[in-house]
Amino acid sequence: ANVYRGTKEIIVSILILLVQIFLCSGFIFSASKYFKKESGTVRPQQLAIQILGIVQILNSLYFSLHFSVENRAVQAISLFFFFISIVYFYWAFSTVRKQVQLNFAFSKSSPQSIIQDGPYGHLRHPFYFSYICAWIGAVFITQFSVISIVAGITLSILYVLAAKQEEHEFSQNNLKNLYDTYKQKTYRIVPFLY
Repeated sequence: ANVYRGTKEIIVSILILLVQIFLCSGFIFSASKYFKKESGTVRPQQLAIQILGIVQILNSLYFSLHFSVENRAVQAISLFFFFISIVYFYWAFSTVRKQVQLNFAFSKSSPQSIIQDGPYGHLRHPFYFSYICAWIGAVFITQFSVISIVAGITLSILYVLAAKQEEHEFSQNNLKNLYDTYKQKTYRIVPFLY
């Protein structure tokens, strides 16, 4: 019975690690290939997202490699948030890569189009939702480490601020009326809540 239990724990730990690697590689690939970056100076908010994202990823990978999460509920909750993150990330990614290159968070560029299909049909910022879910999963997998909690909360706040800035940009350009209609049919970041 103990051998079976030990093998099962190893399999769950490997699964959690592989899910995190899959998420991280997707985040890095999309950031480098599908999001427009402005030439010149990186804005402080963009730098904060990049640094805190790296800290959060390294922290959760460290915990996954060095500590076993004994609590099955914590494992399940973490995997749930990672799974939701993967679904929304790749759904949004497969939607936008066919249509347009998006601006990186806190970009100075004005949005040029409105995407309304895929996850954008019910959520205006599915990438931010995906990232927030990944950071919540990281908080659980690190067993509520202070670093993970602070980074997760800060990143979530930054994504909400980025979403508000992007929506303000829409209100200032020629897509205002179309975007106002779109806003009435969708949630900002969290499905069915916000």
